[in-house]
Amino acid sequence: MKHVAKKISAENKNTSLSSKVKLNKKLDALKNIESAKQEEVNKLTFNLNL
Repeated sequence: MKHVAKKISAENKNTSLSSKVKLNKKLDALKNIESAKQEEVNKLTFNLNL
């Protein structure tokens, strides 16, 4: 297990800054999508409770 953690850590150090920025942008986009879906679920649940 320690070997795997070290390997992942080494890969993270070698990841370029632009790749990290791209991944962060994709992650932010996914979070926005998830938030919108959760908001829609909340609206539908509210309508059901009326």
